[in-house]
Amino acid sequence: MLNFPVVNLPFELVELLKTNMANNEGKEKIIFSIVNKNTALVQLLEDLFAEFDSQKRLPQVLKKINWNTFRDHFSSIYVYHAVHGKYPSKSQMNLINDIQNFEDRLENVTQKSHSRSFLLGLYLKIMQIQFRKEGQSHNANFLEIPDEVFEIINLSSAKTEKIDWLVLIIWQLSQILPKGTLKNEIKKNNTYMNIYQTLSAGEQNLFLRNCLAYGCSINETELFLNDKV
Repeated sequence: MLNFPVVNLPFELVELLKTNMANNEGKEKIIFSIVNKNTALVQLLEDLFAEFDSQKRLPQVLKKINWNTFRDHFSSIYVYHAVHGKYPSKSQMNLINDIQNFEDRLENVTQKSHSRSFLLGLYLKIMQIQFRKEGQSHNANFLEIPDEVFEIINLSSAKTEKIDWLVLIIWQLSQILPKGTLKNEIKKNNTYMNIYQTLSAGEQNLFLRNCLAYGCSINETELFLNDKV
């Protein structure tokens, strides 16, 4: 079972990915309220989005592009930085293709107004880069989550806001328990808390450490083990 690390993710991007963006017309106000406190970030974004506005006017850019386009370009510069140790002069969108594919796999069970699945994908991507730099898991692709996880999630047609936490919980439990056990328990309407309590003390500790590592990475420690799929 993996030991998830605390990953240094940019505060402003994380907050935006956790924010409800259902009102596309109000996205400019939301984005500015979060990024404007960081003048260096504003300058970085103005340079990044110069391809959309030669005068580097971020308000004008936000009127031209939708939230997902802004989010994707914004995220790509941090993935580039994680790989190369510096920021790019323009977006390298190929760097986030796997994050977008990961998000697409969860589309049917995710509230589209939130980018929580994208947030988890970003965390896993940066984690993967970090591990490879440290000489760990050279060939591992942490964005390729086992099919069993998606099978369990798809047992319900409900759309989940905090899909990232749900994926992490199911992923870990499915690795600990014998194959097929978790799926059968969920079909019986058992809760994740009840299932968690059947684990050994060591398994519980590792489970919680992983959840806390992710929570610290995204400035959030709330779990919902009592929820059902």
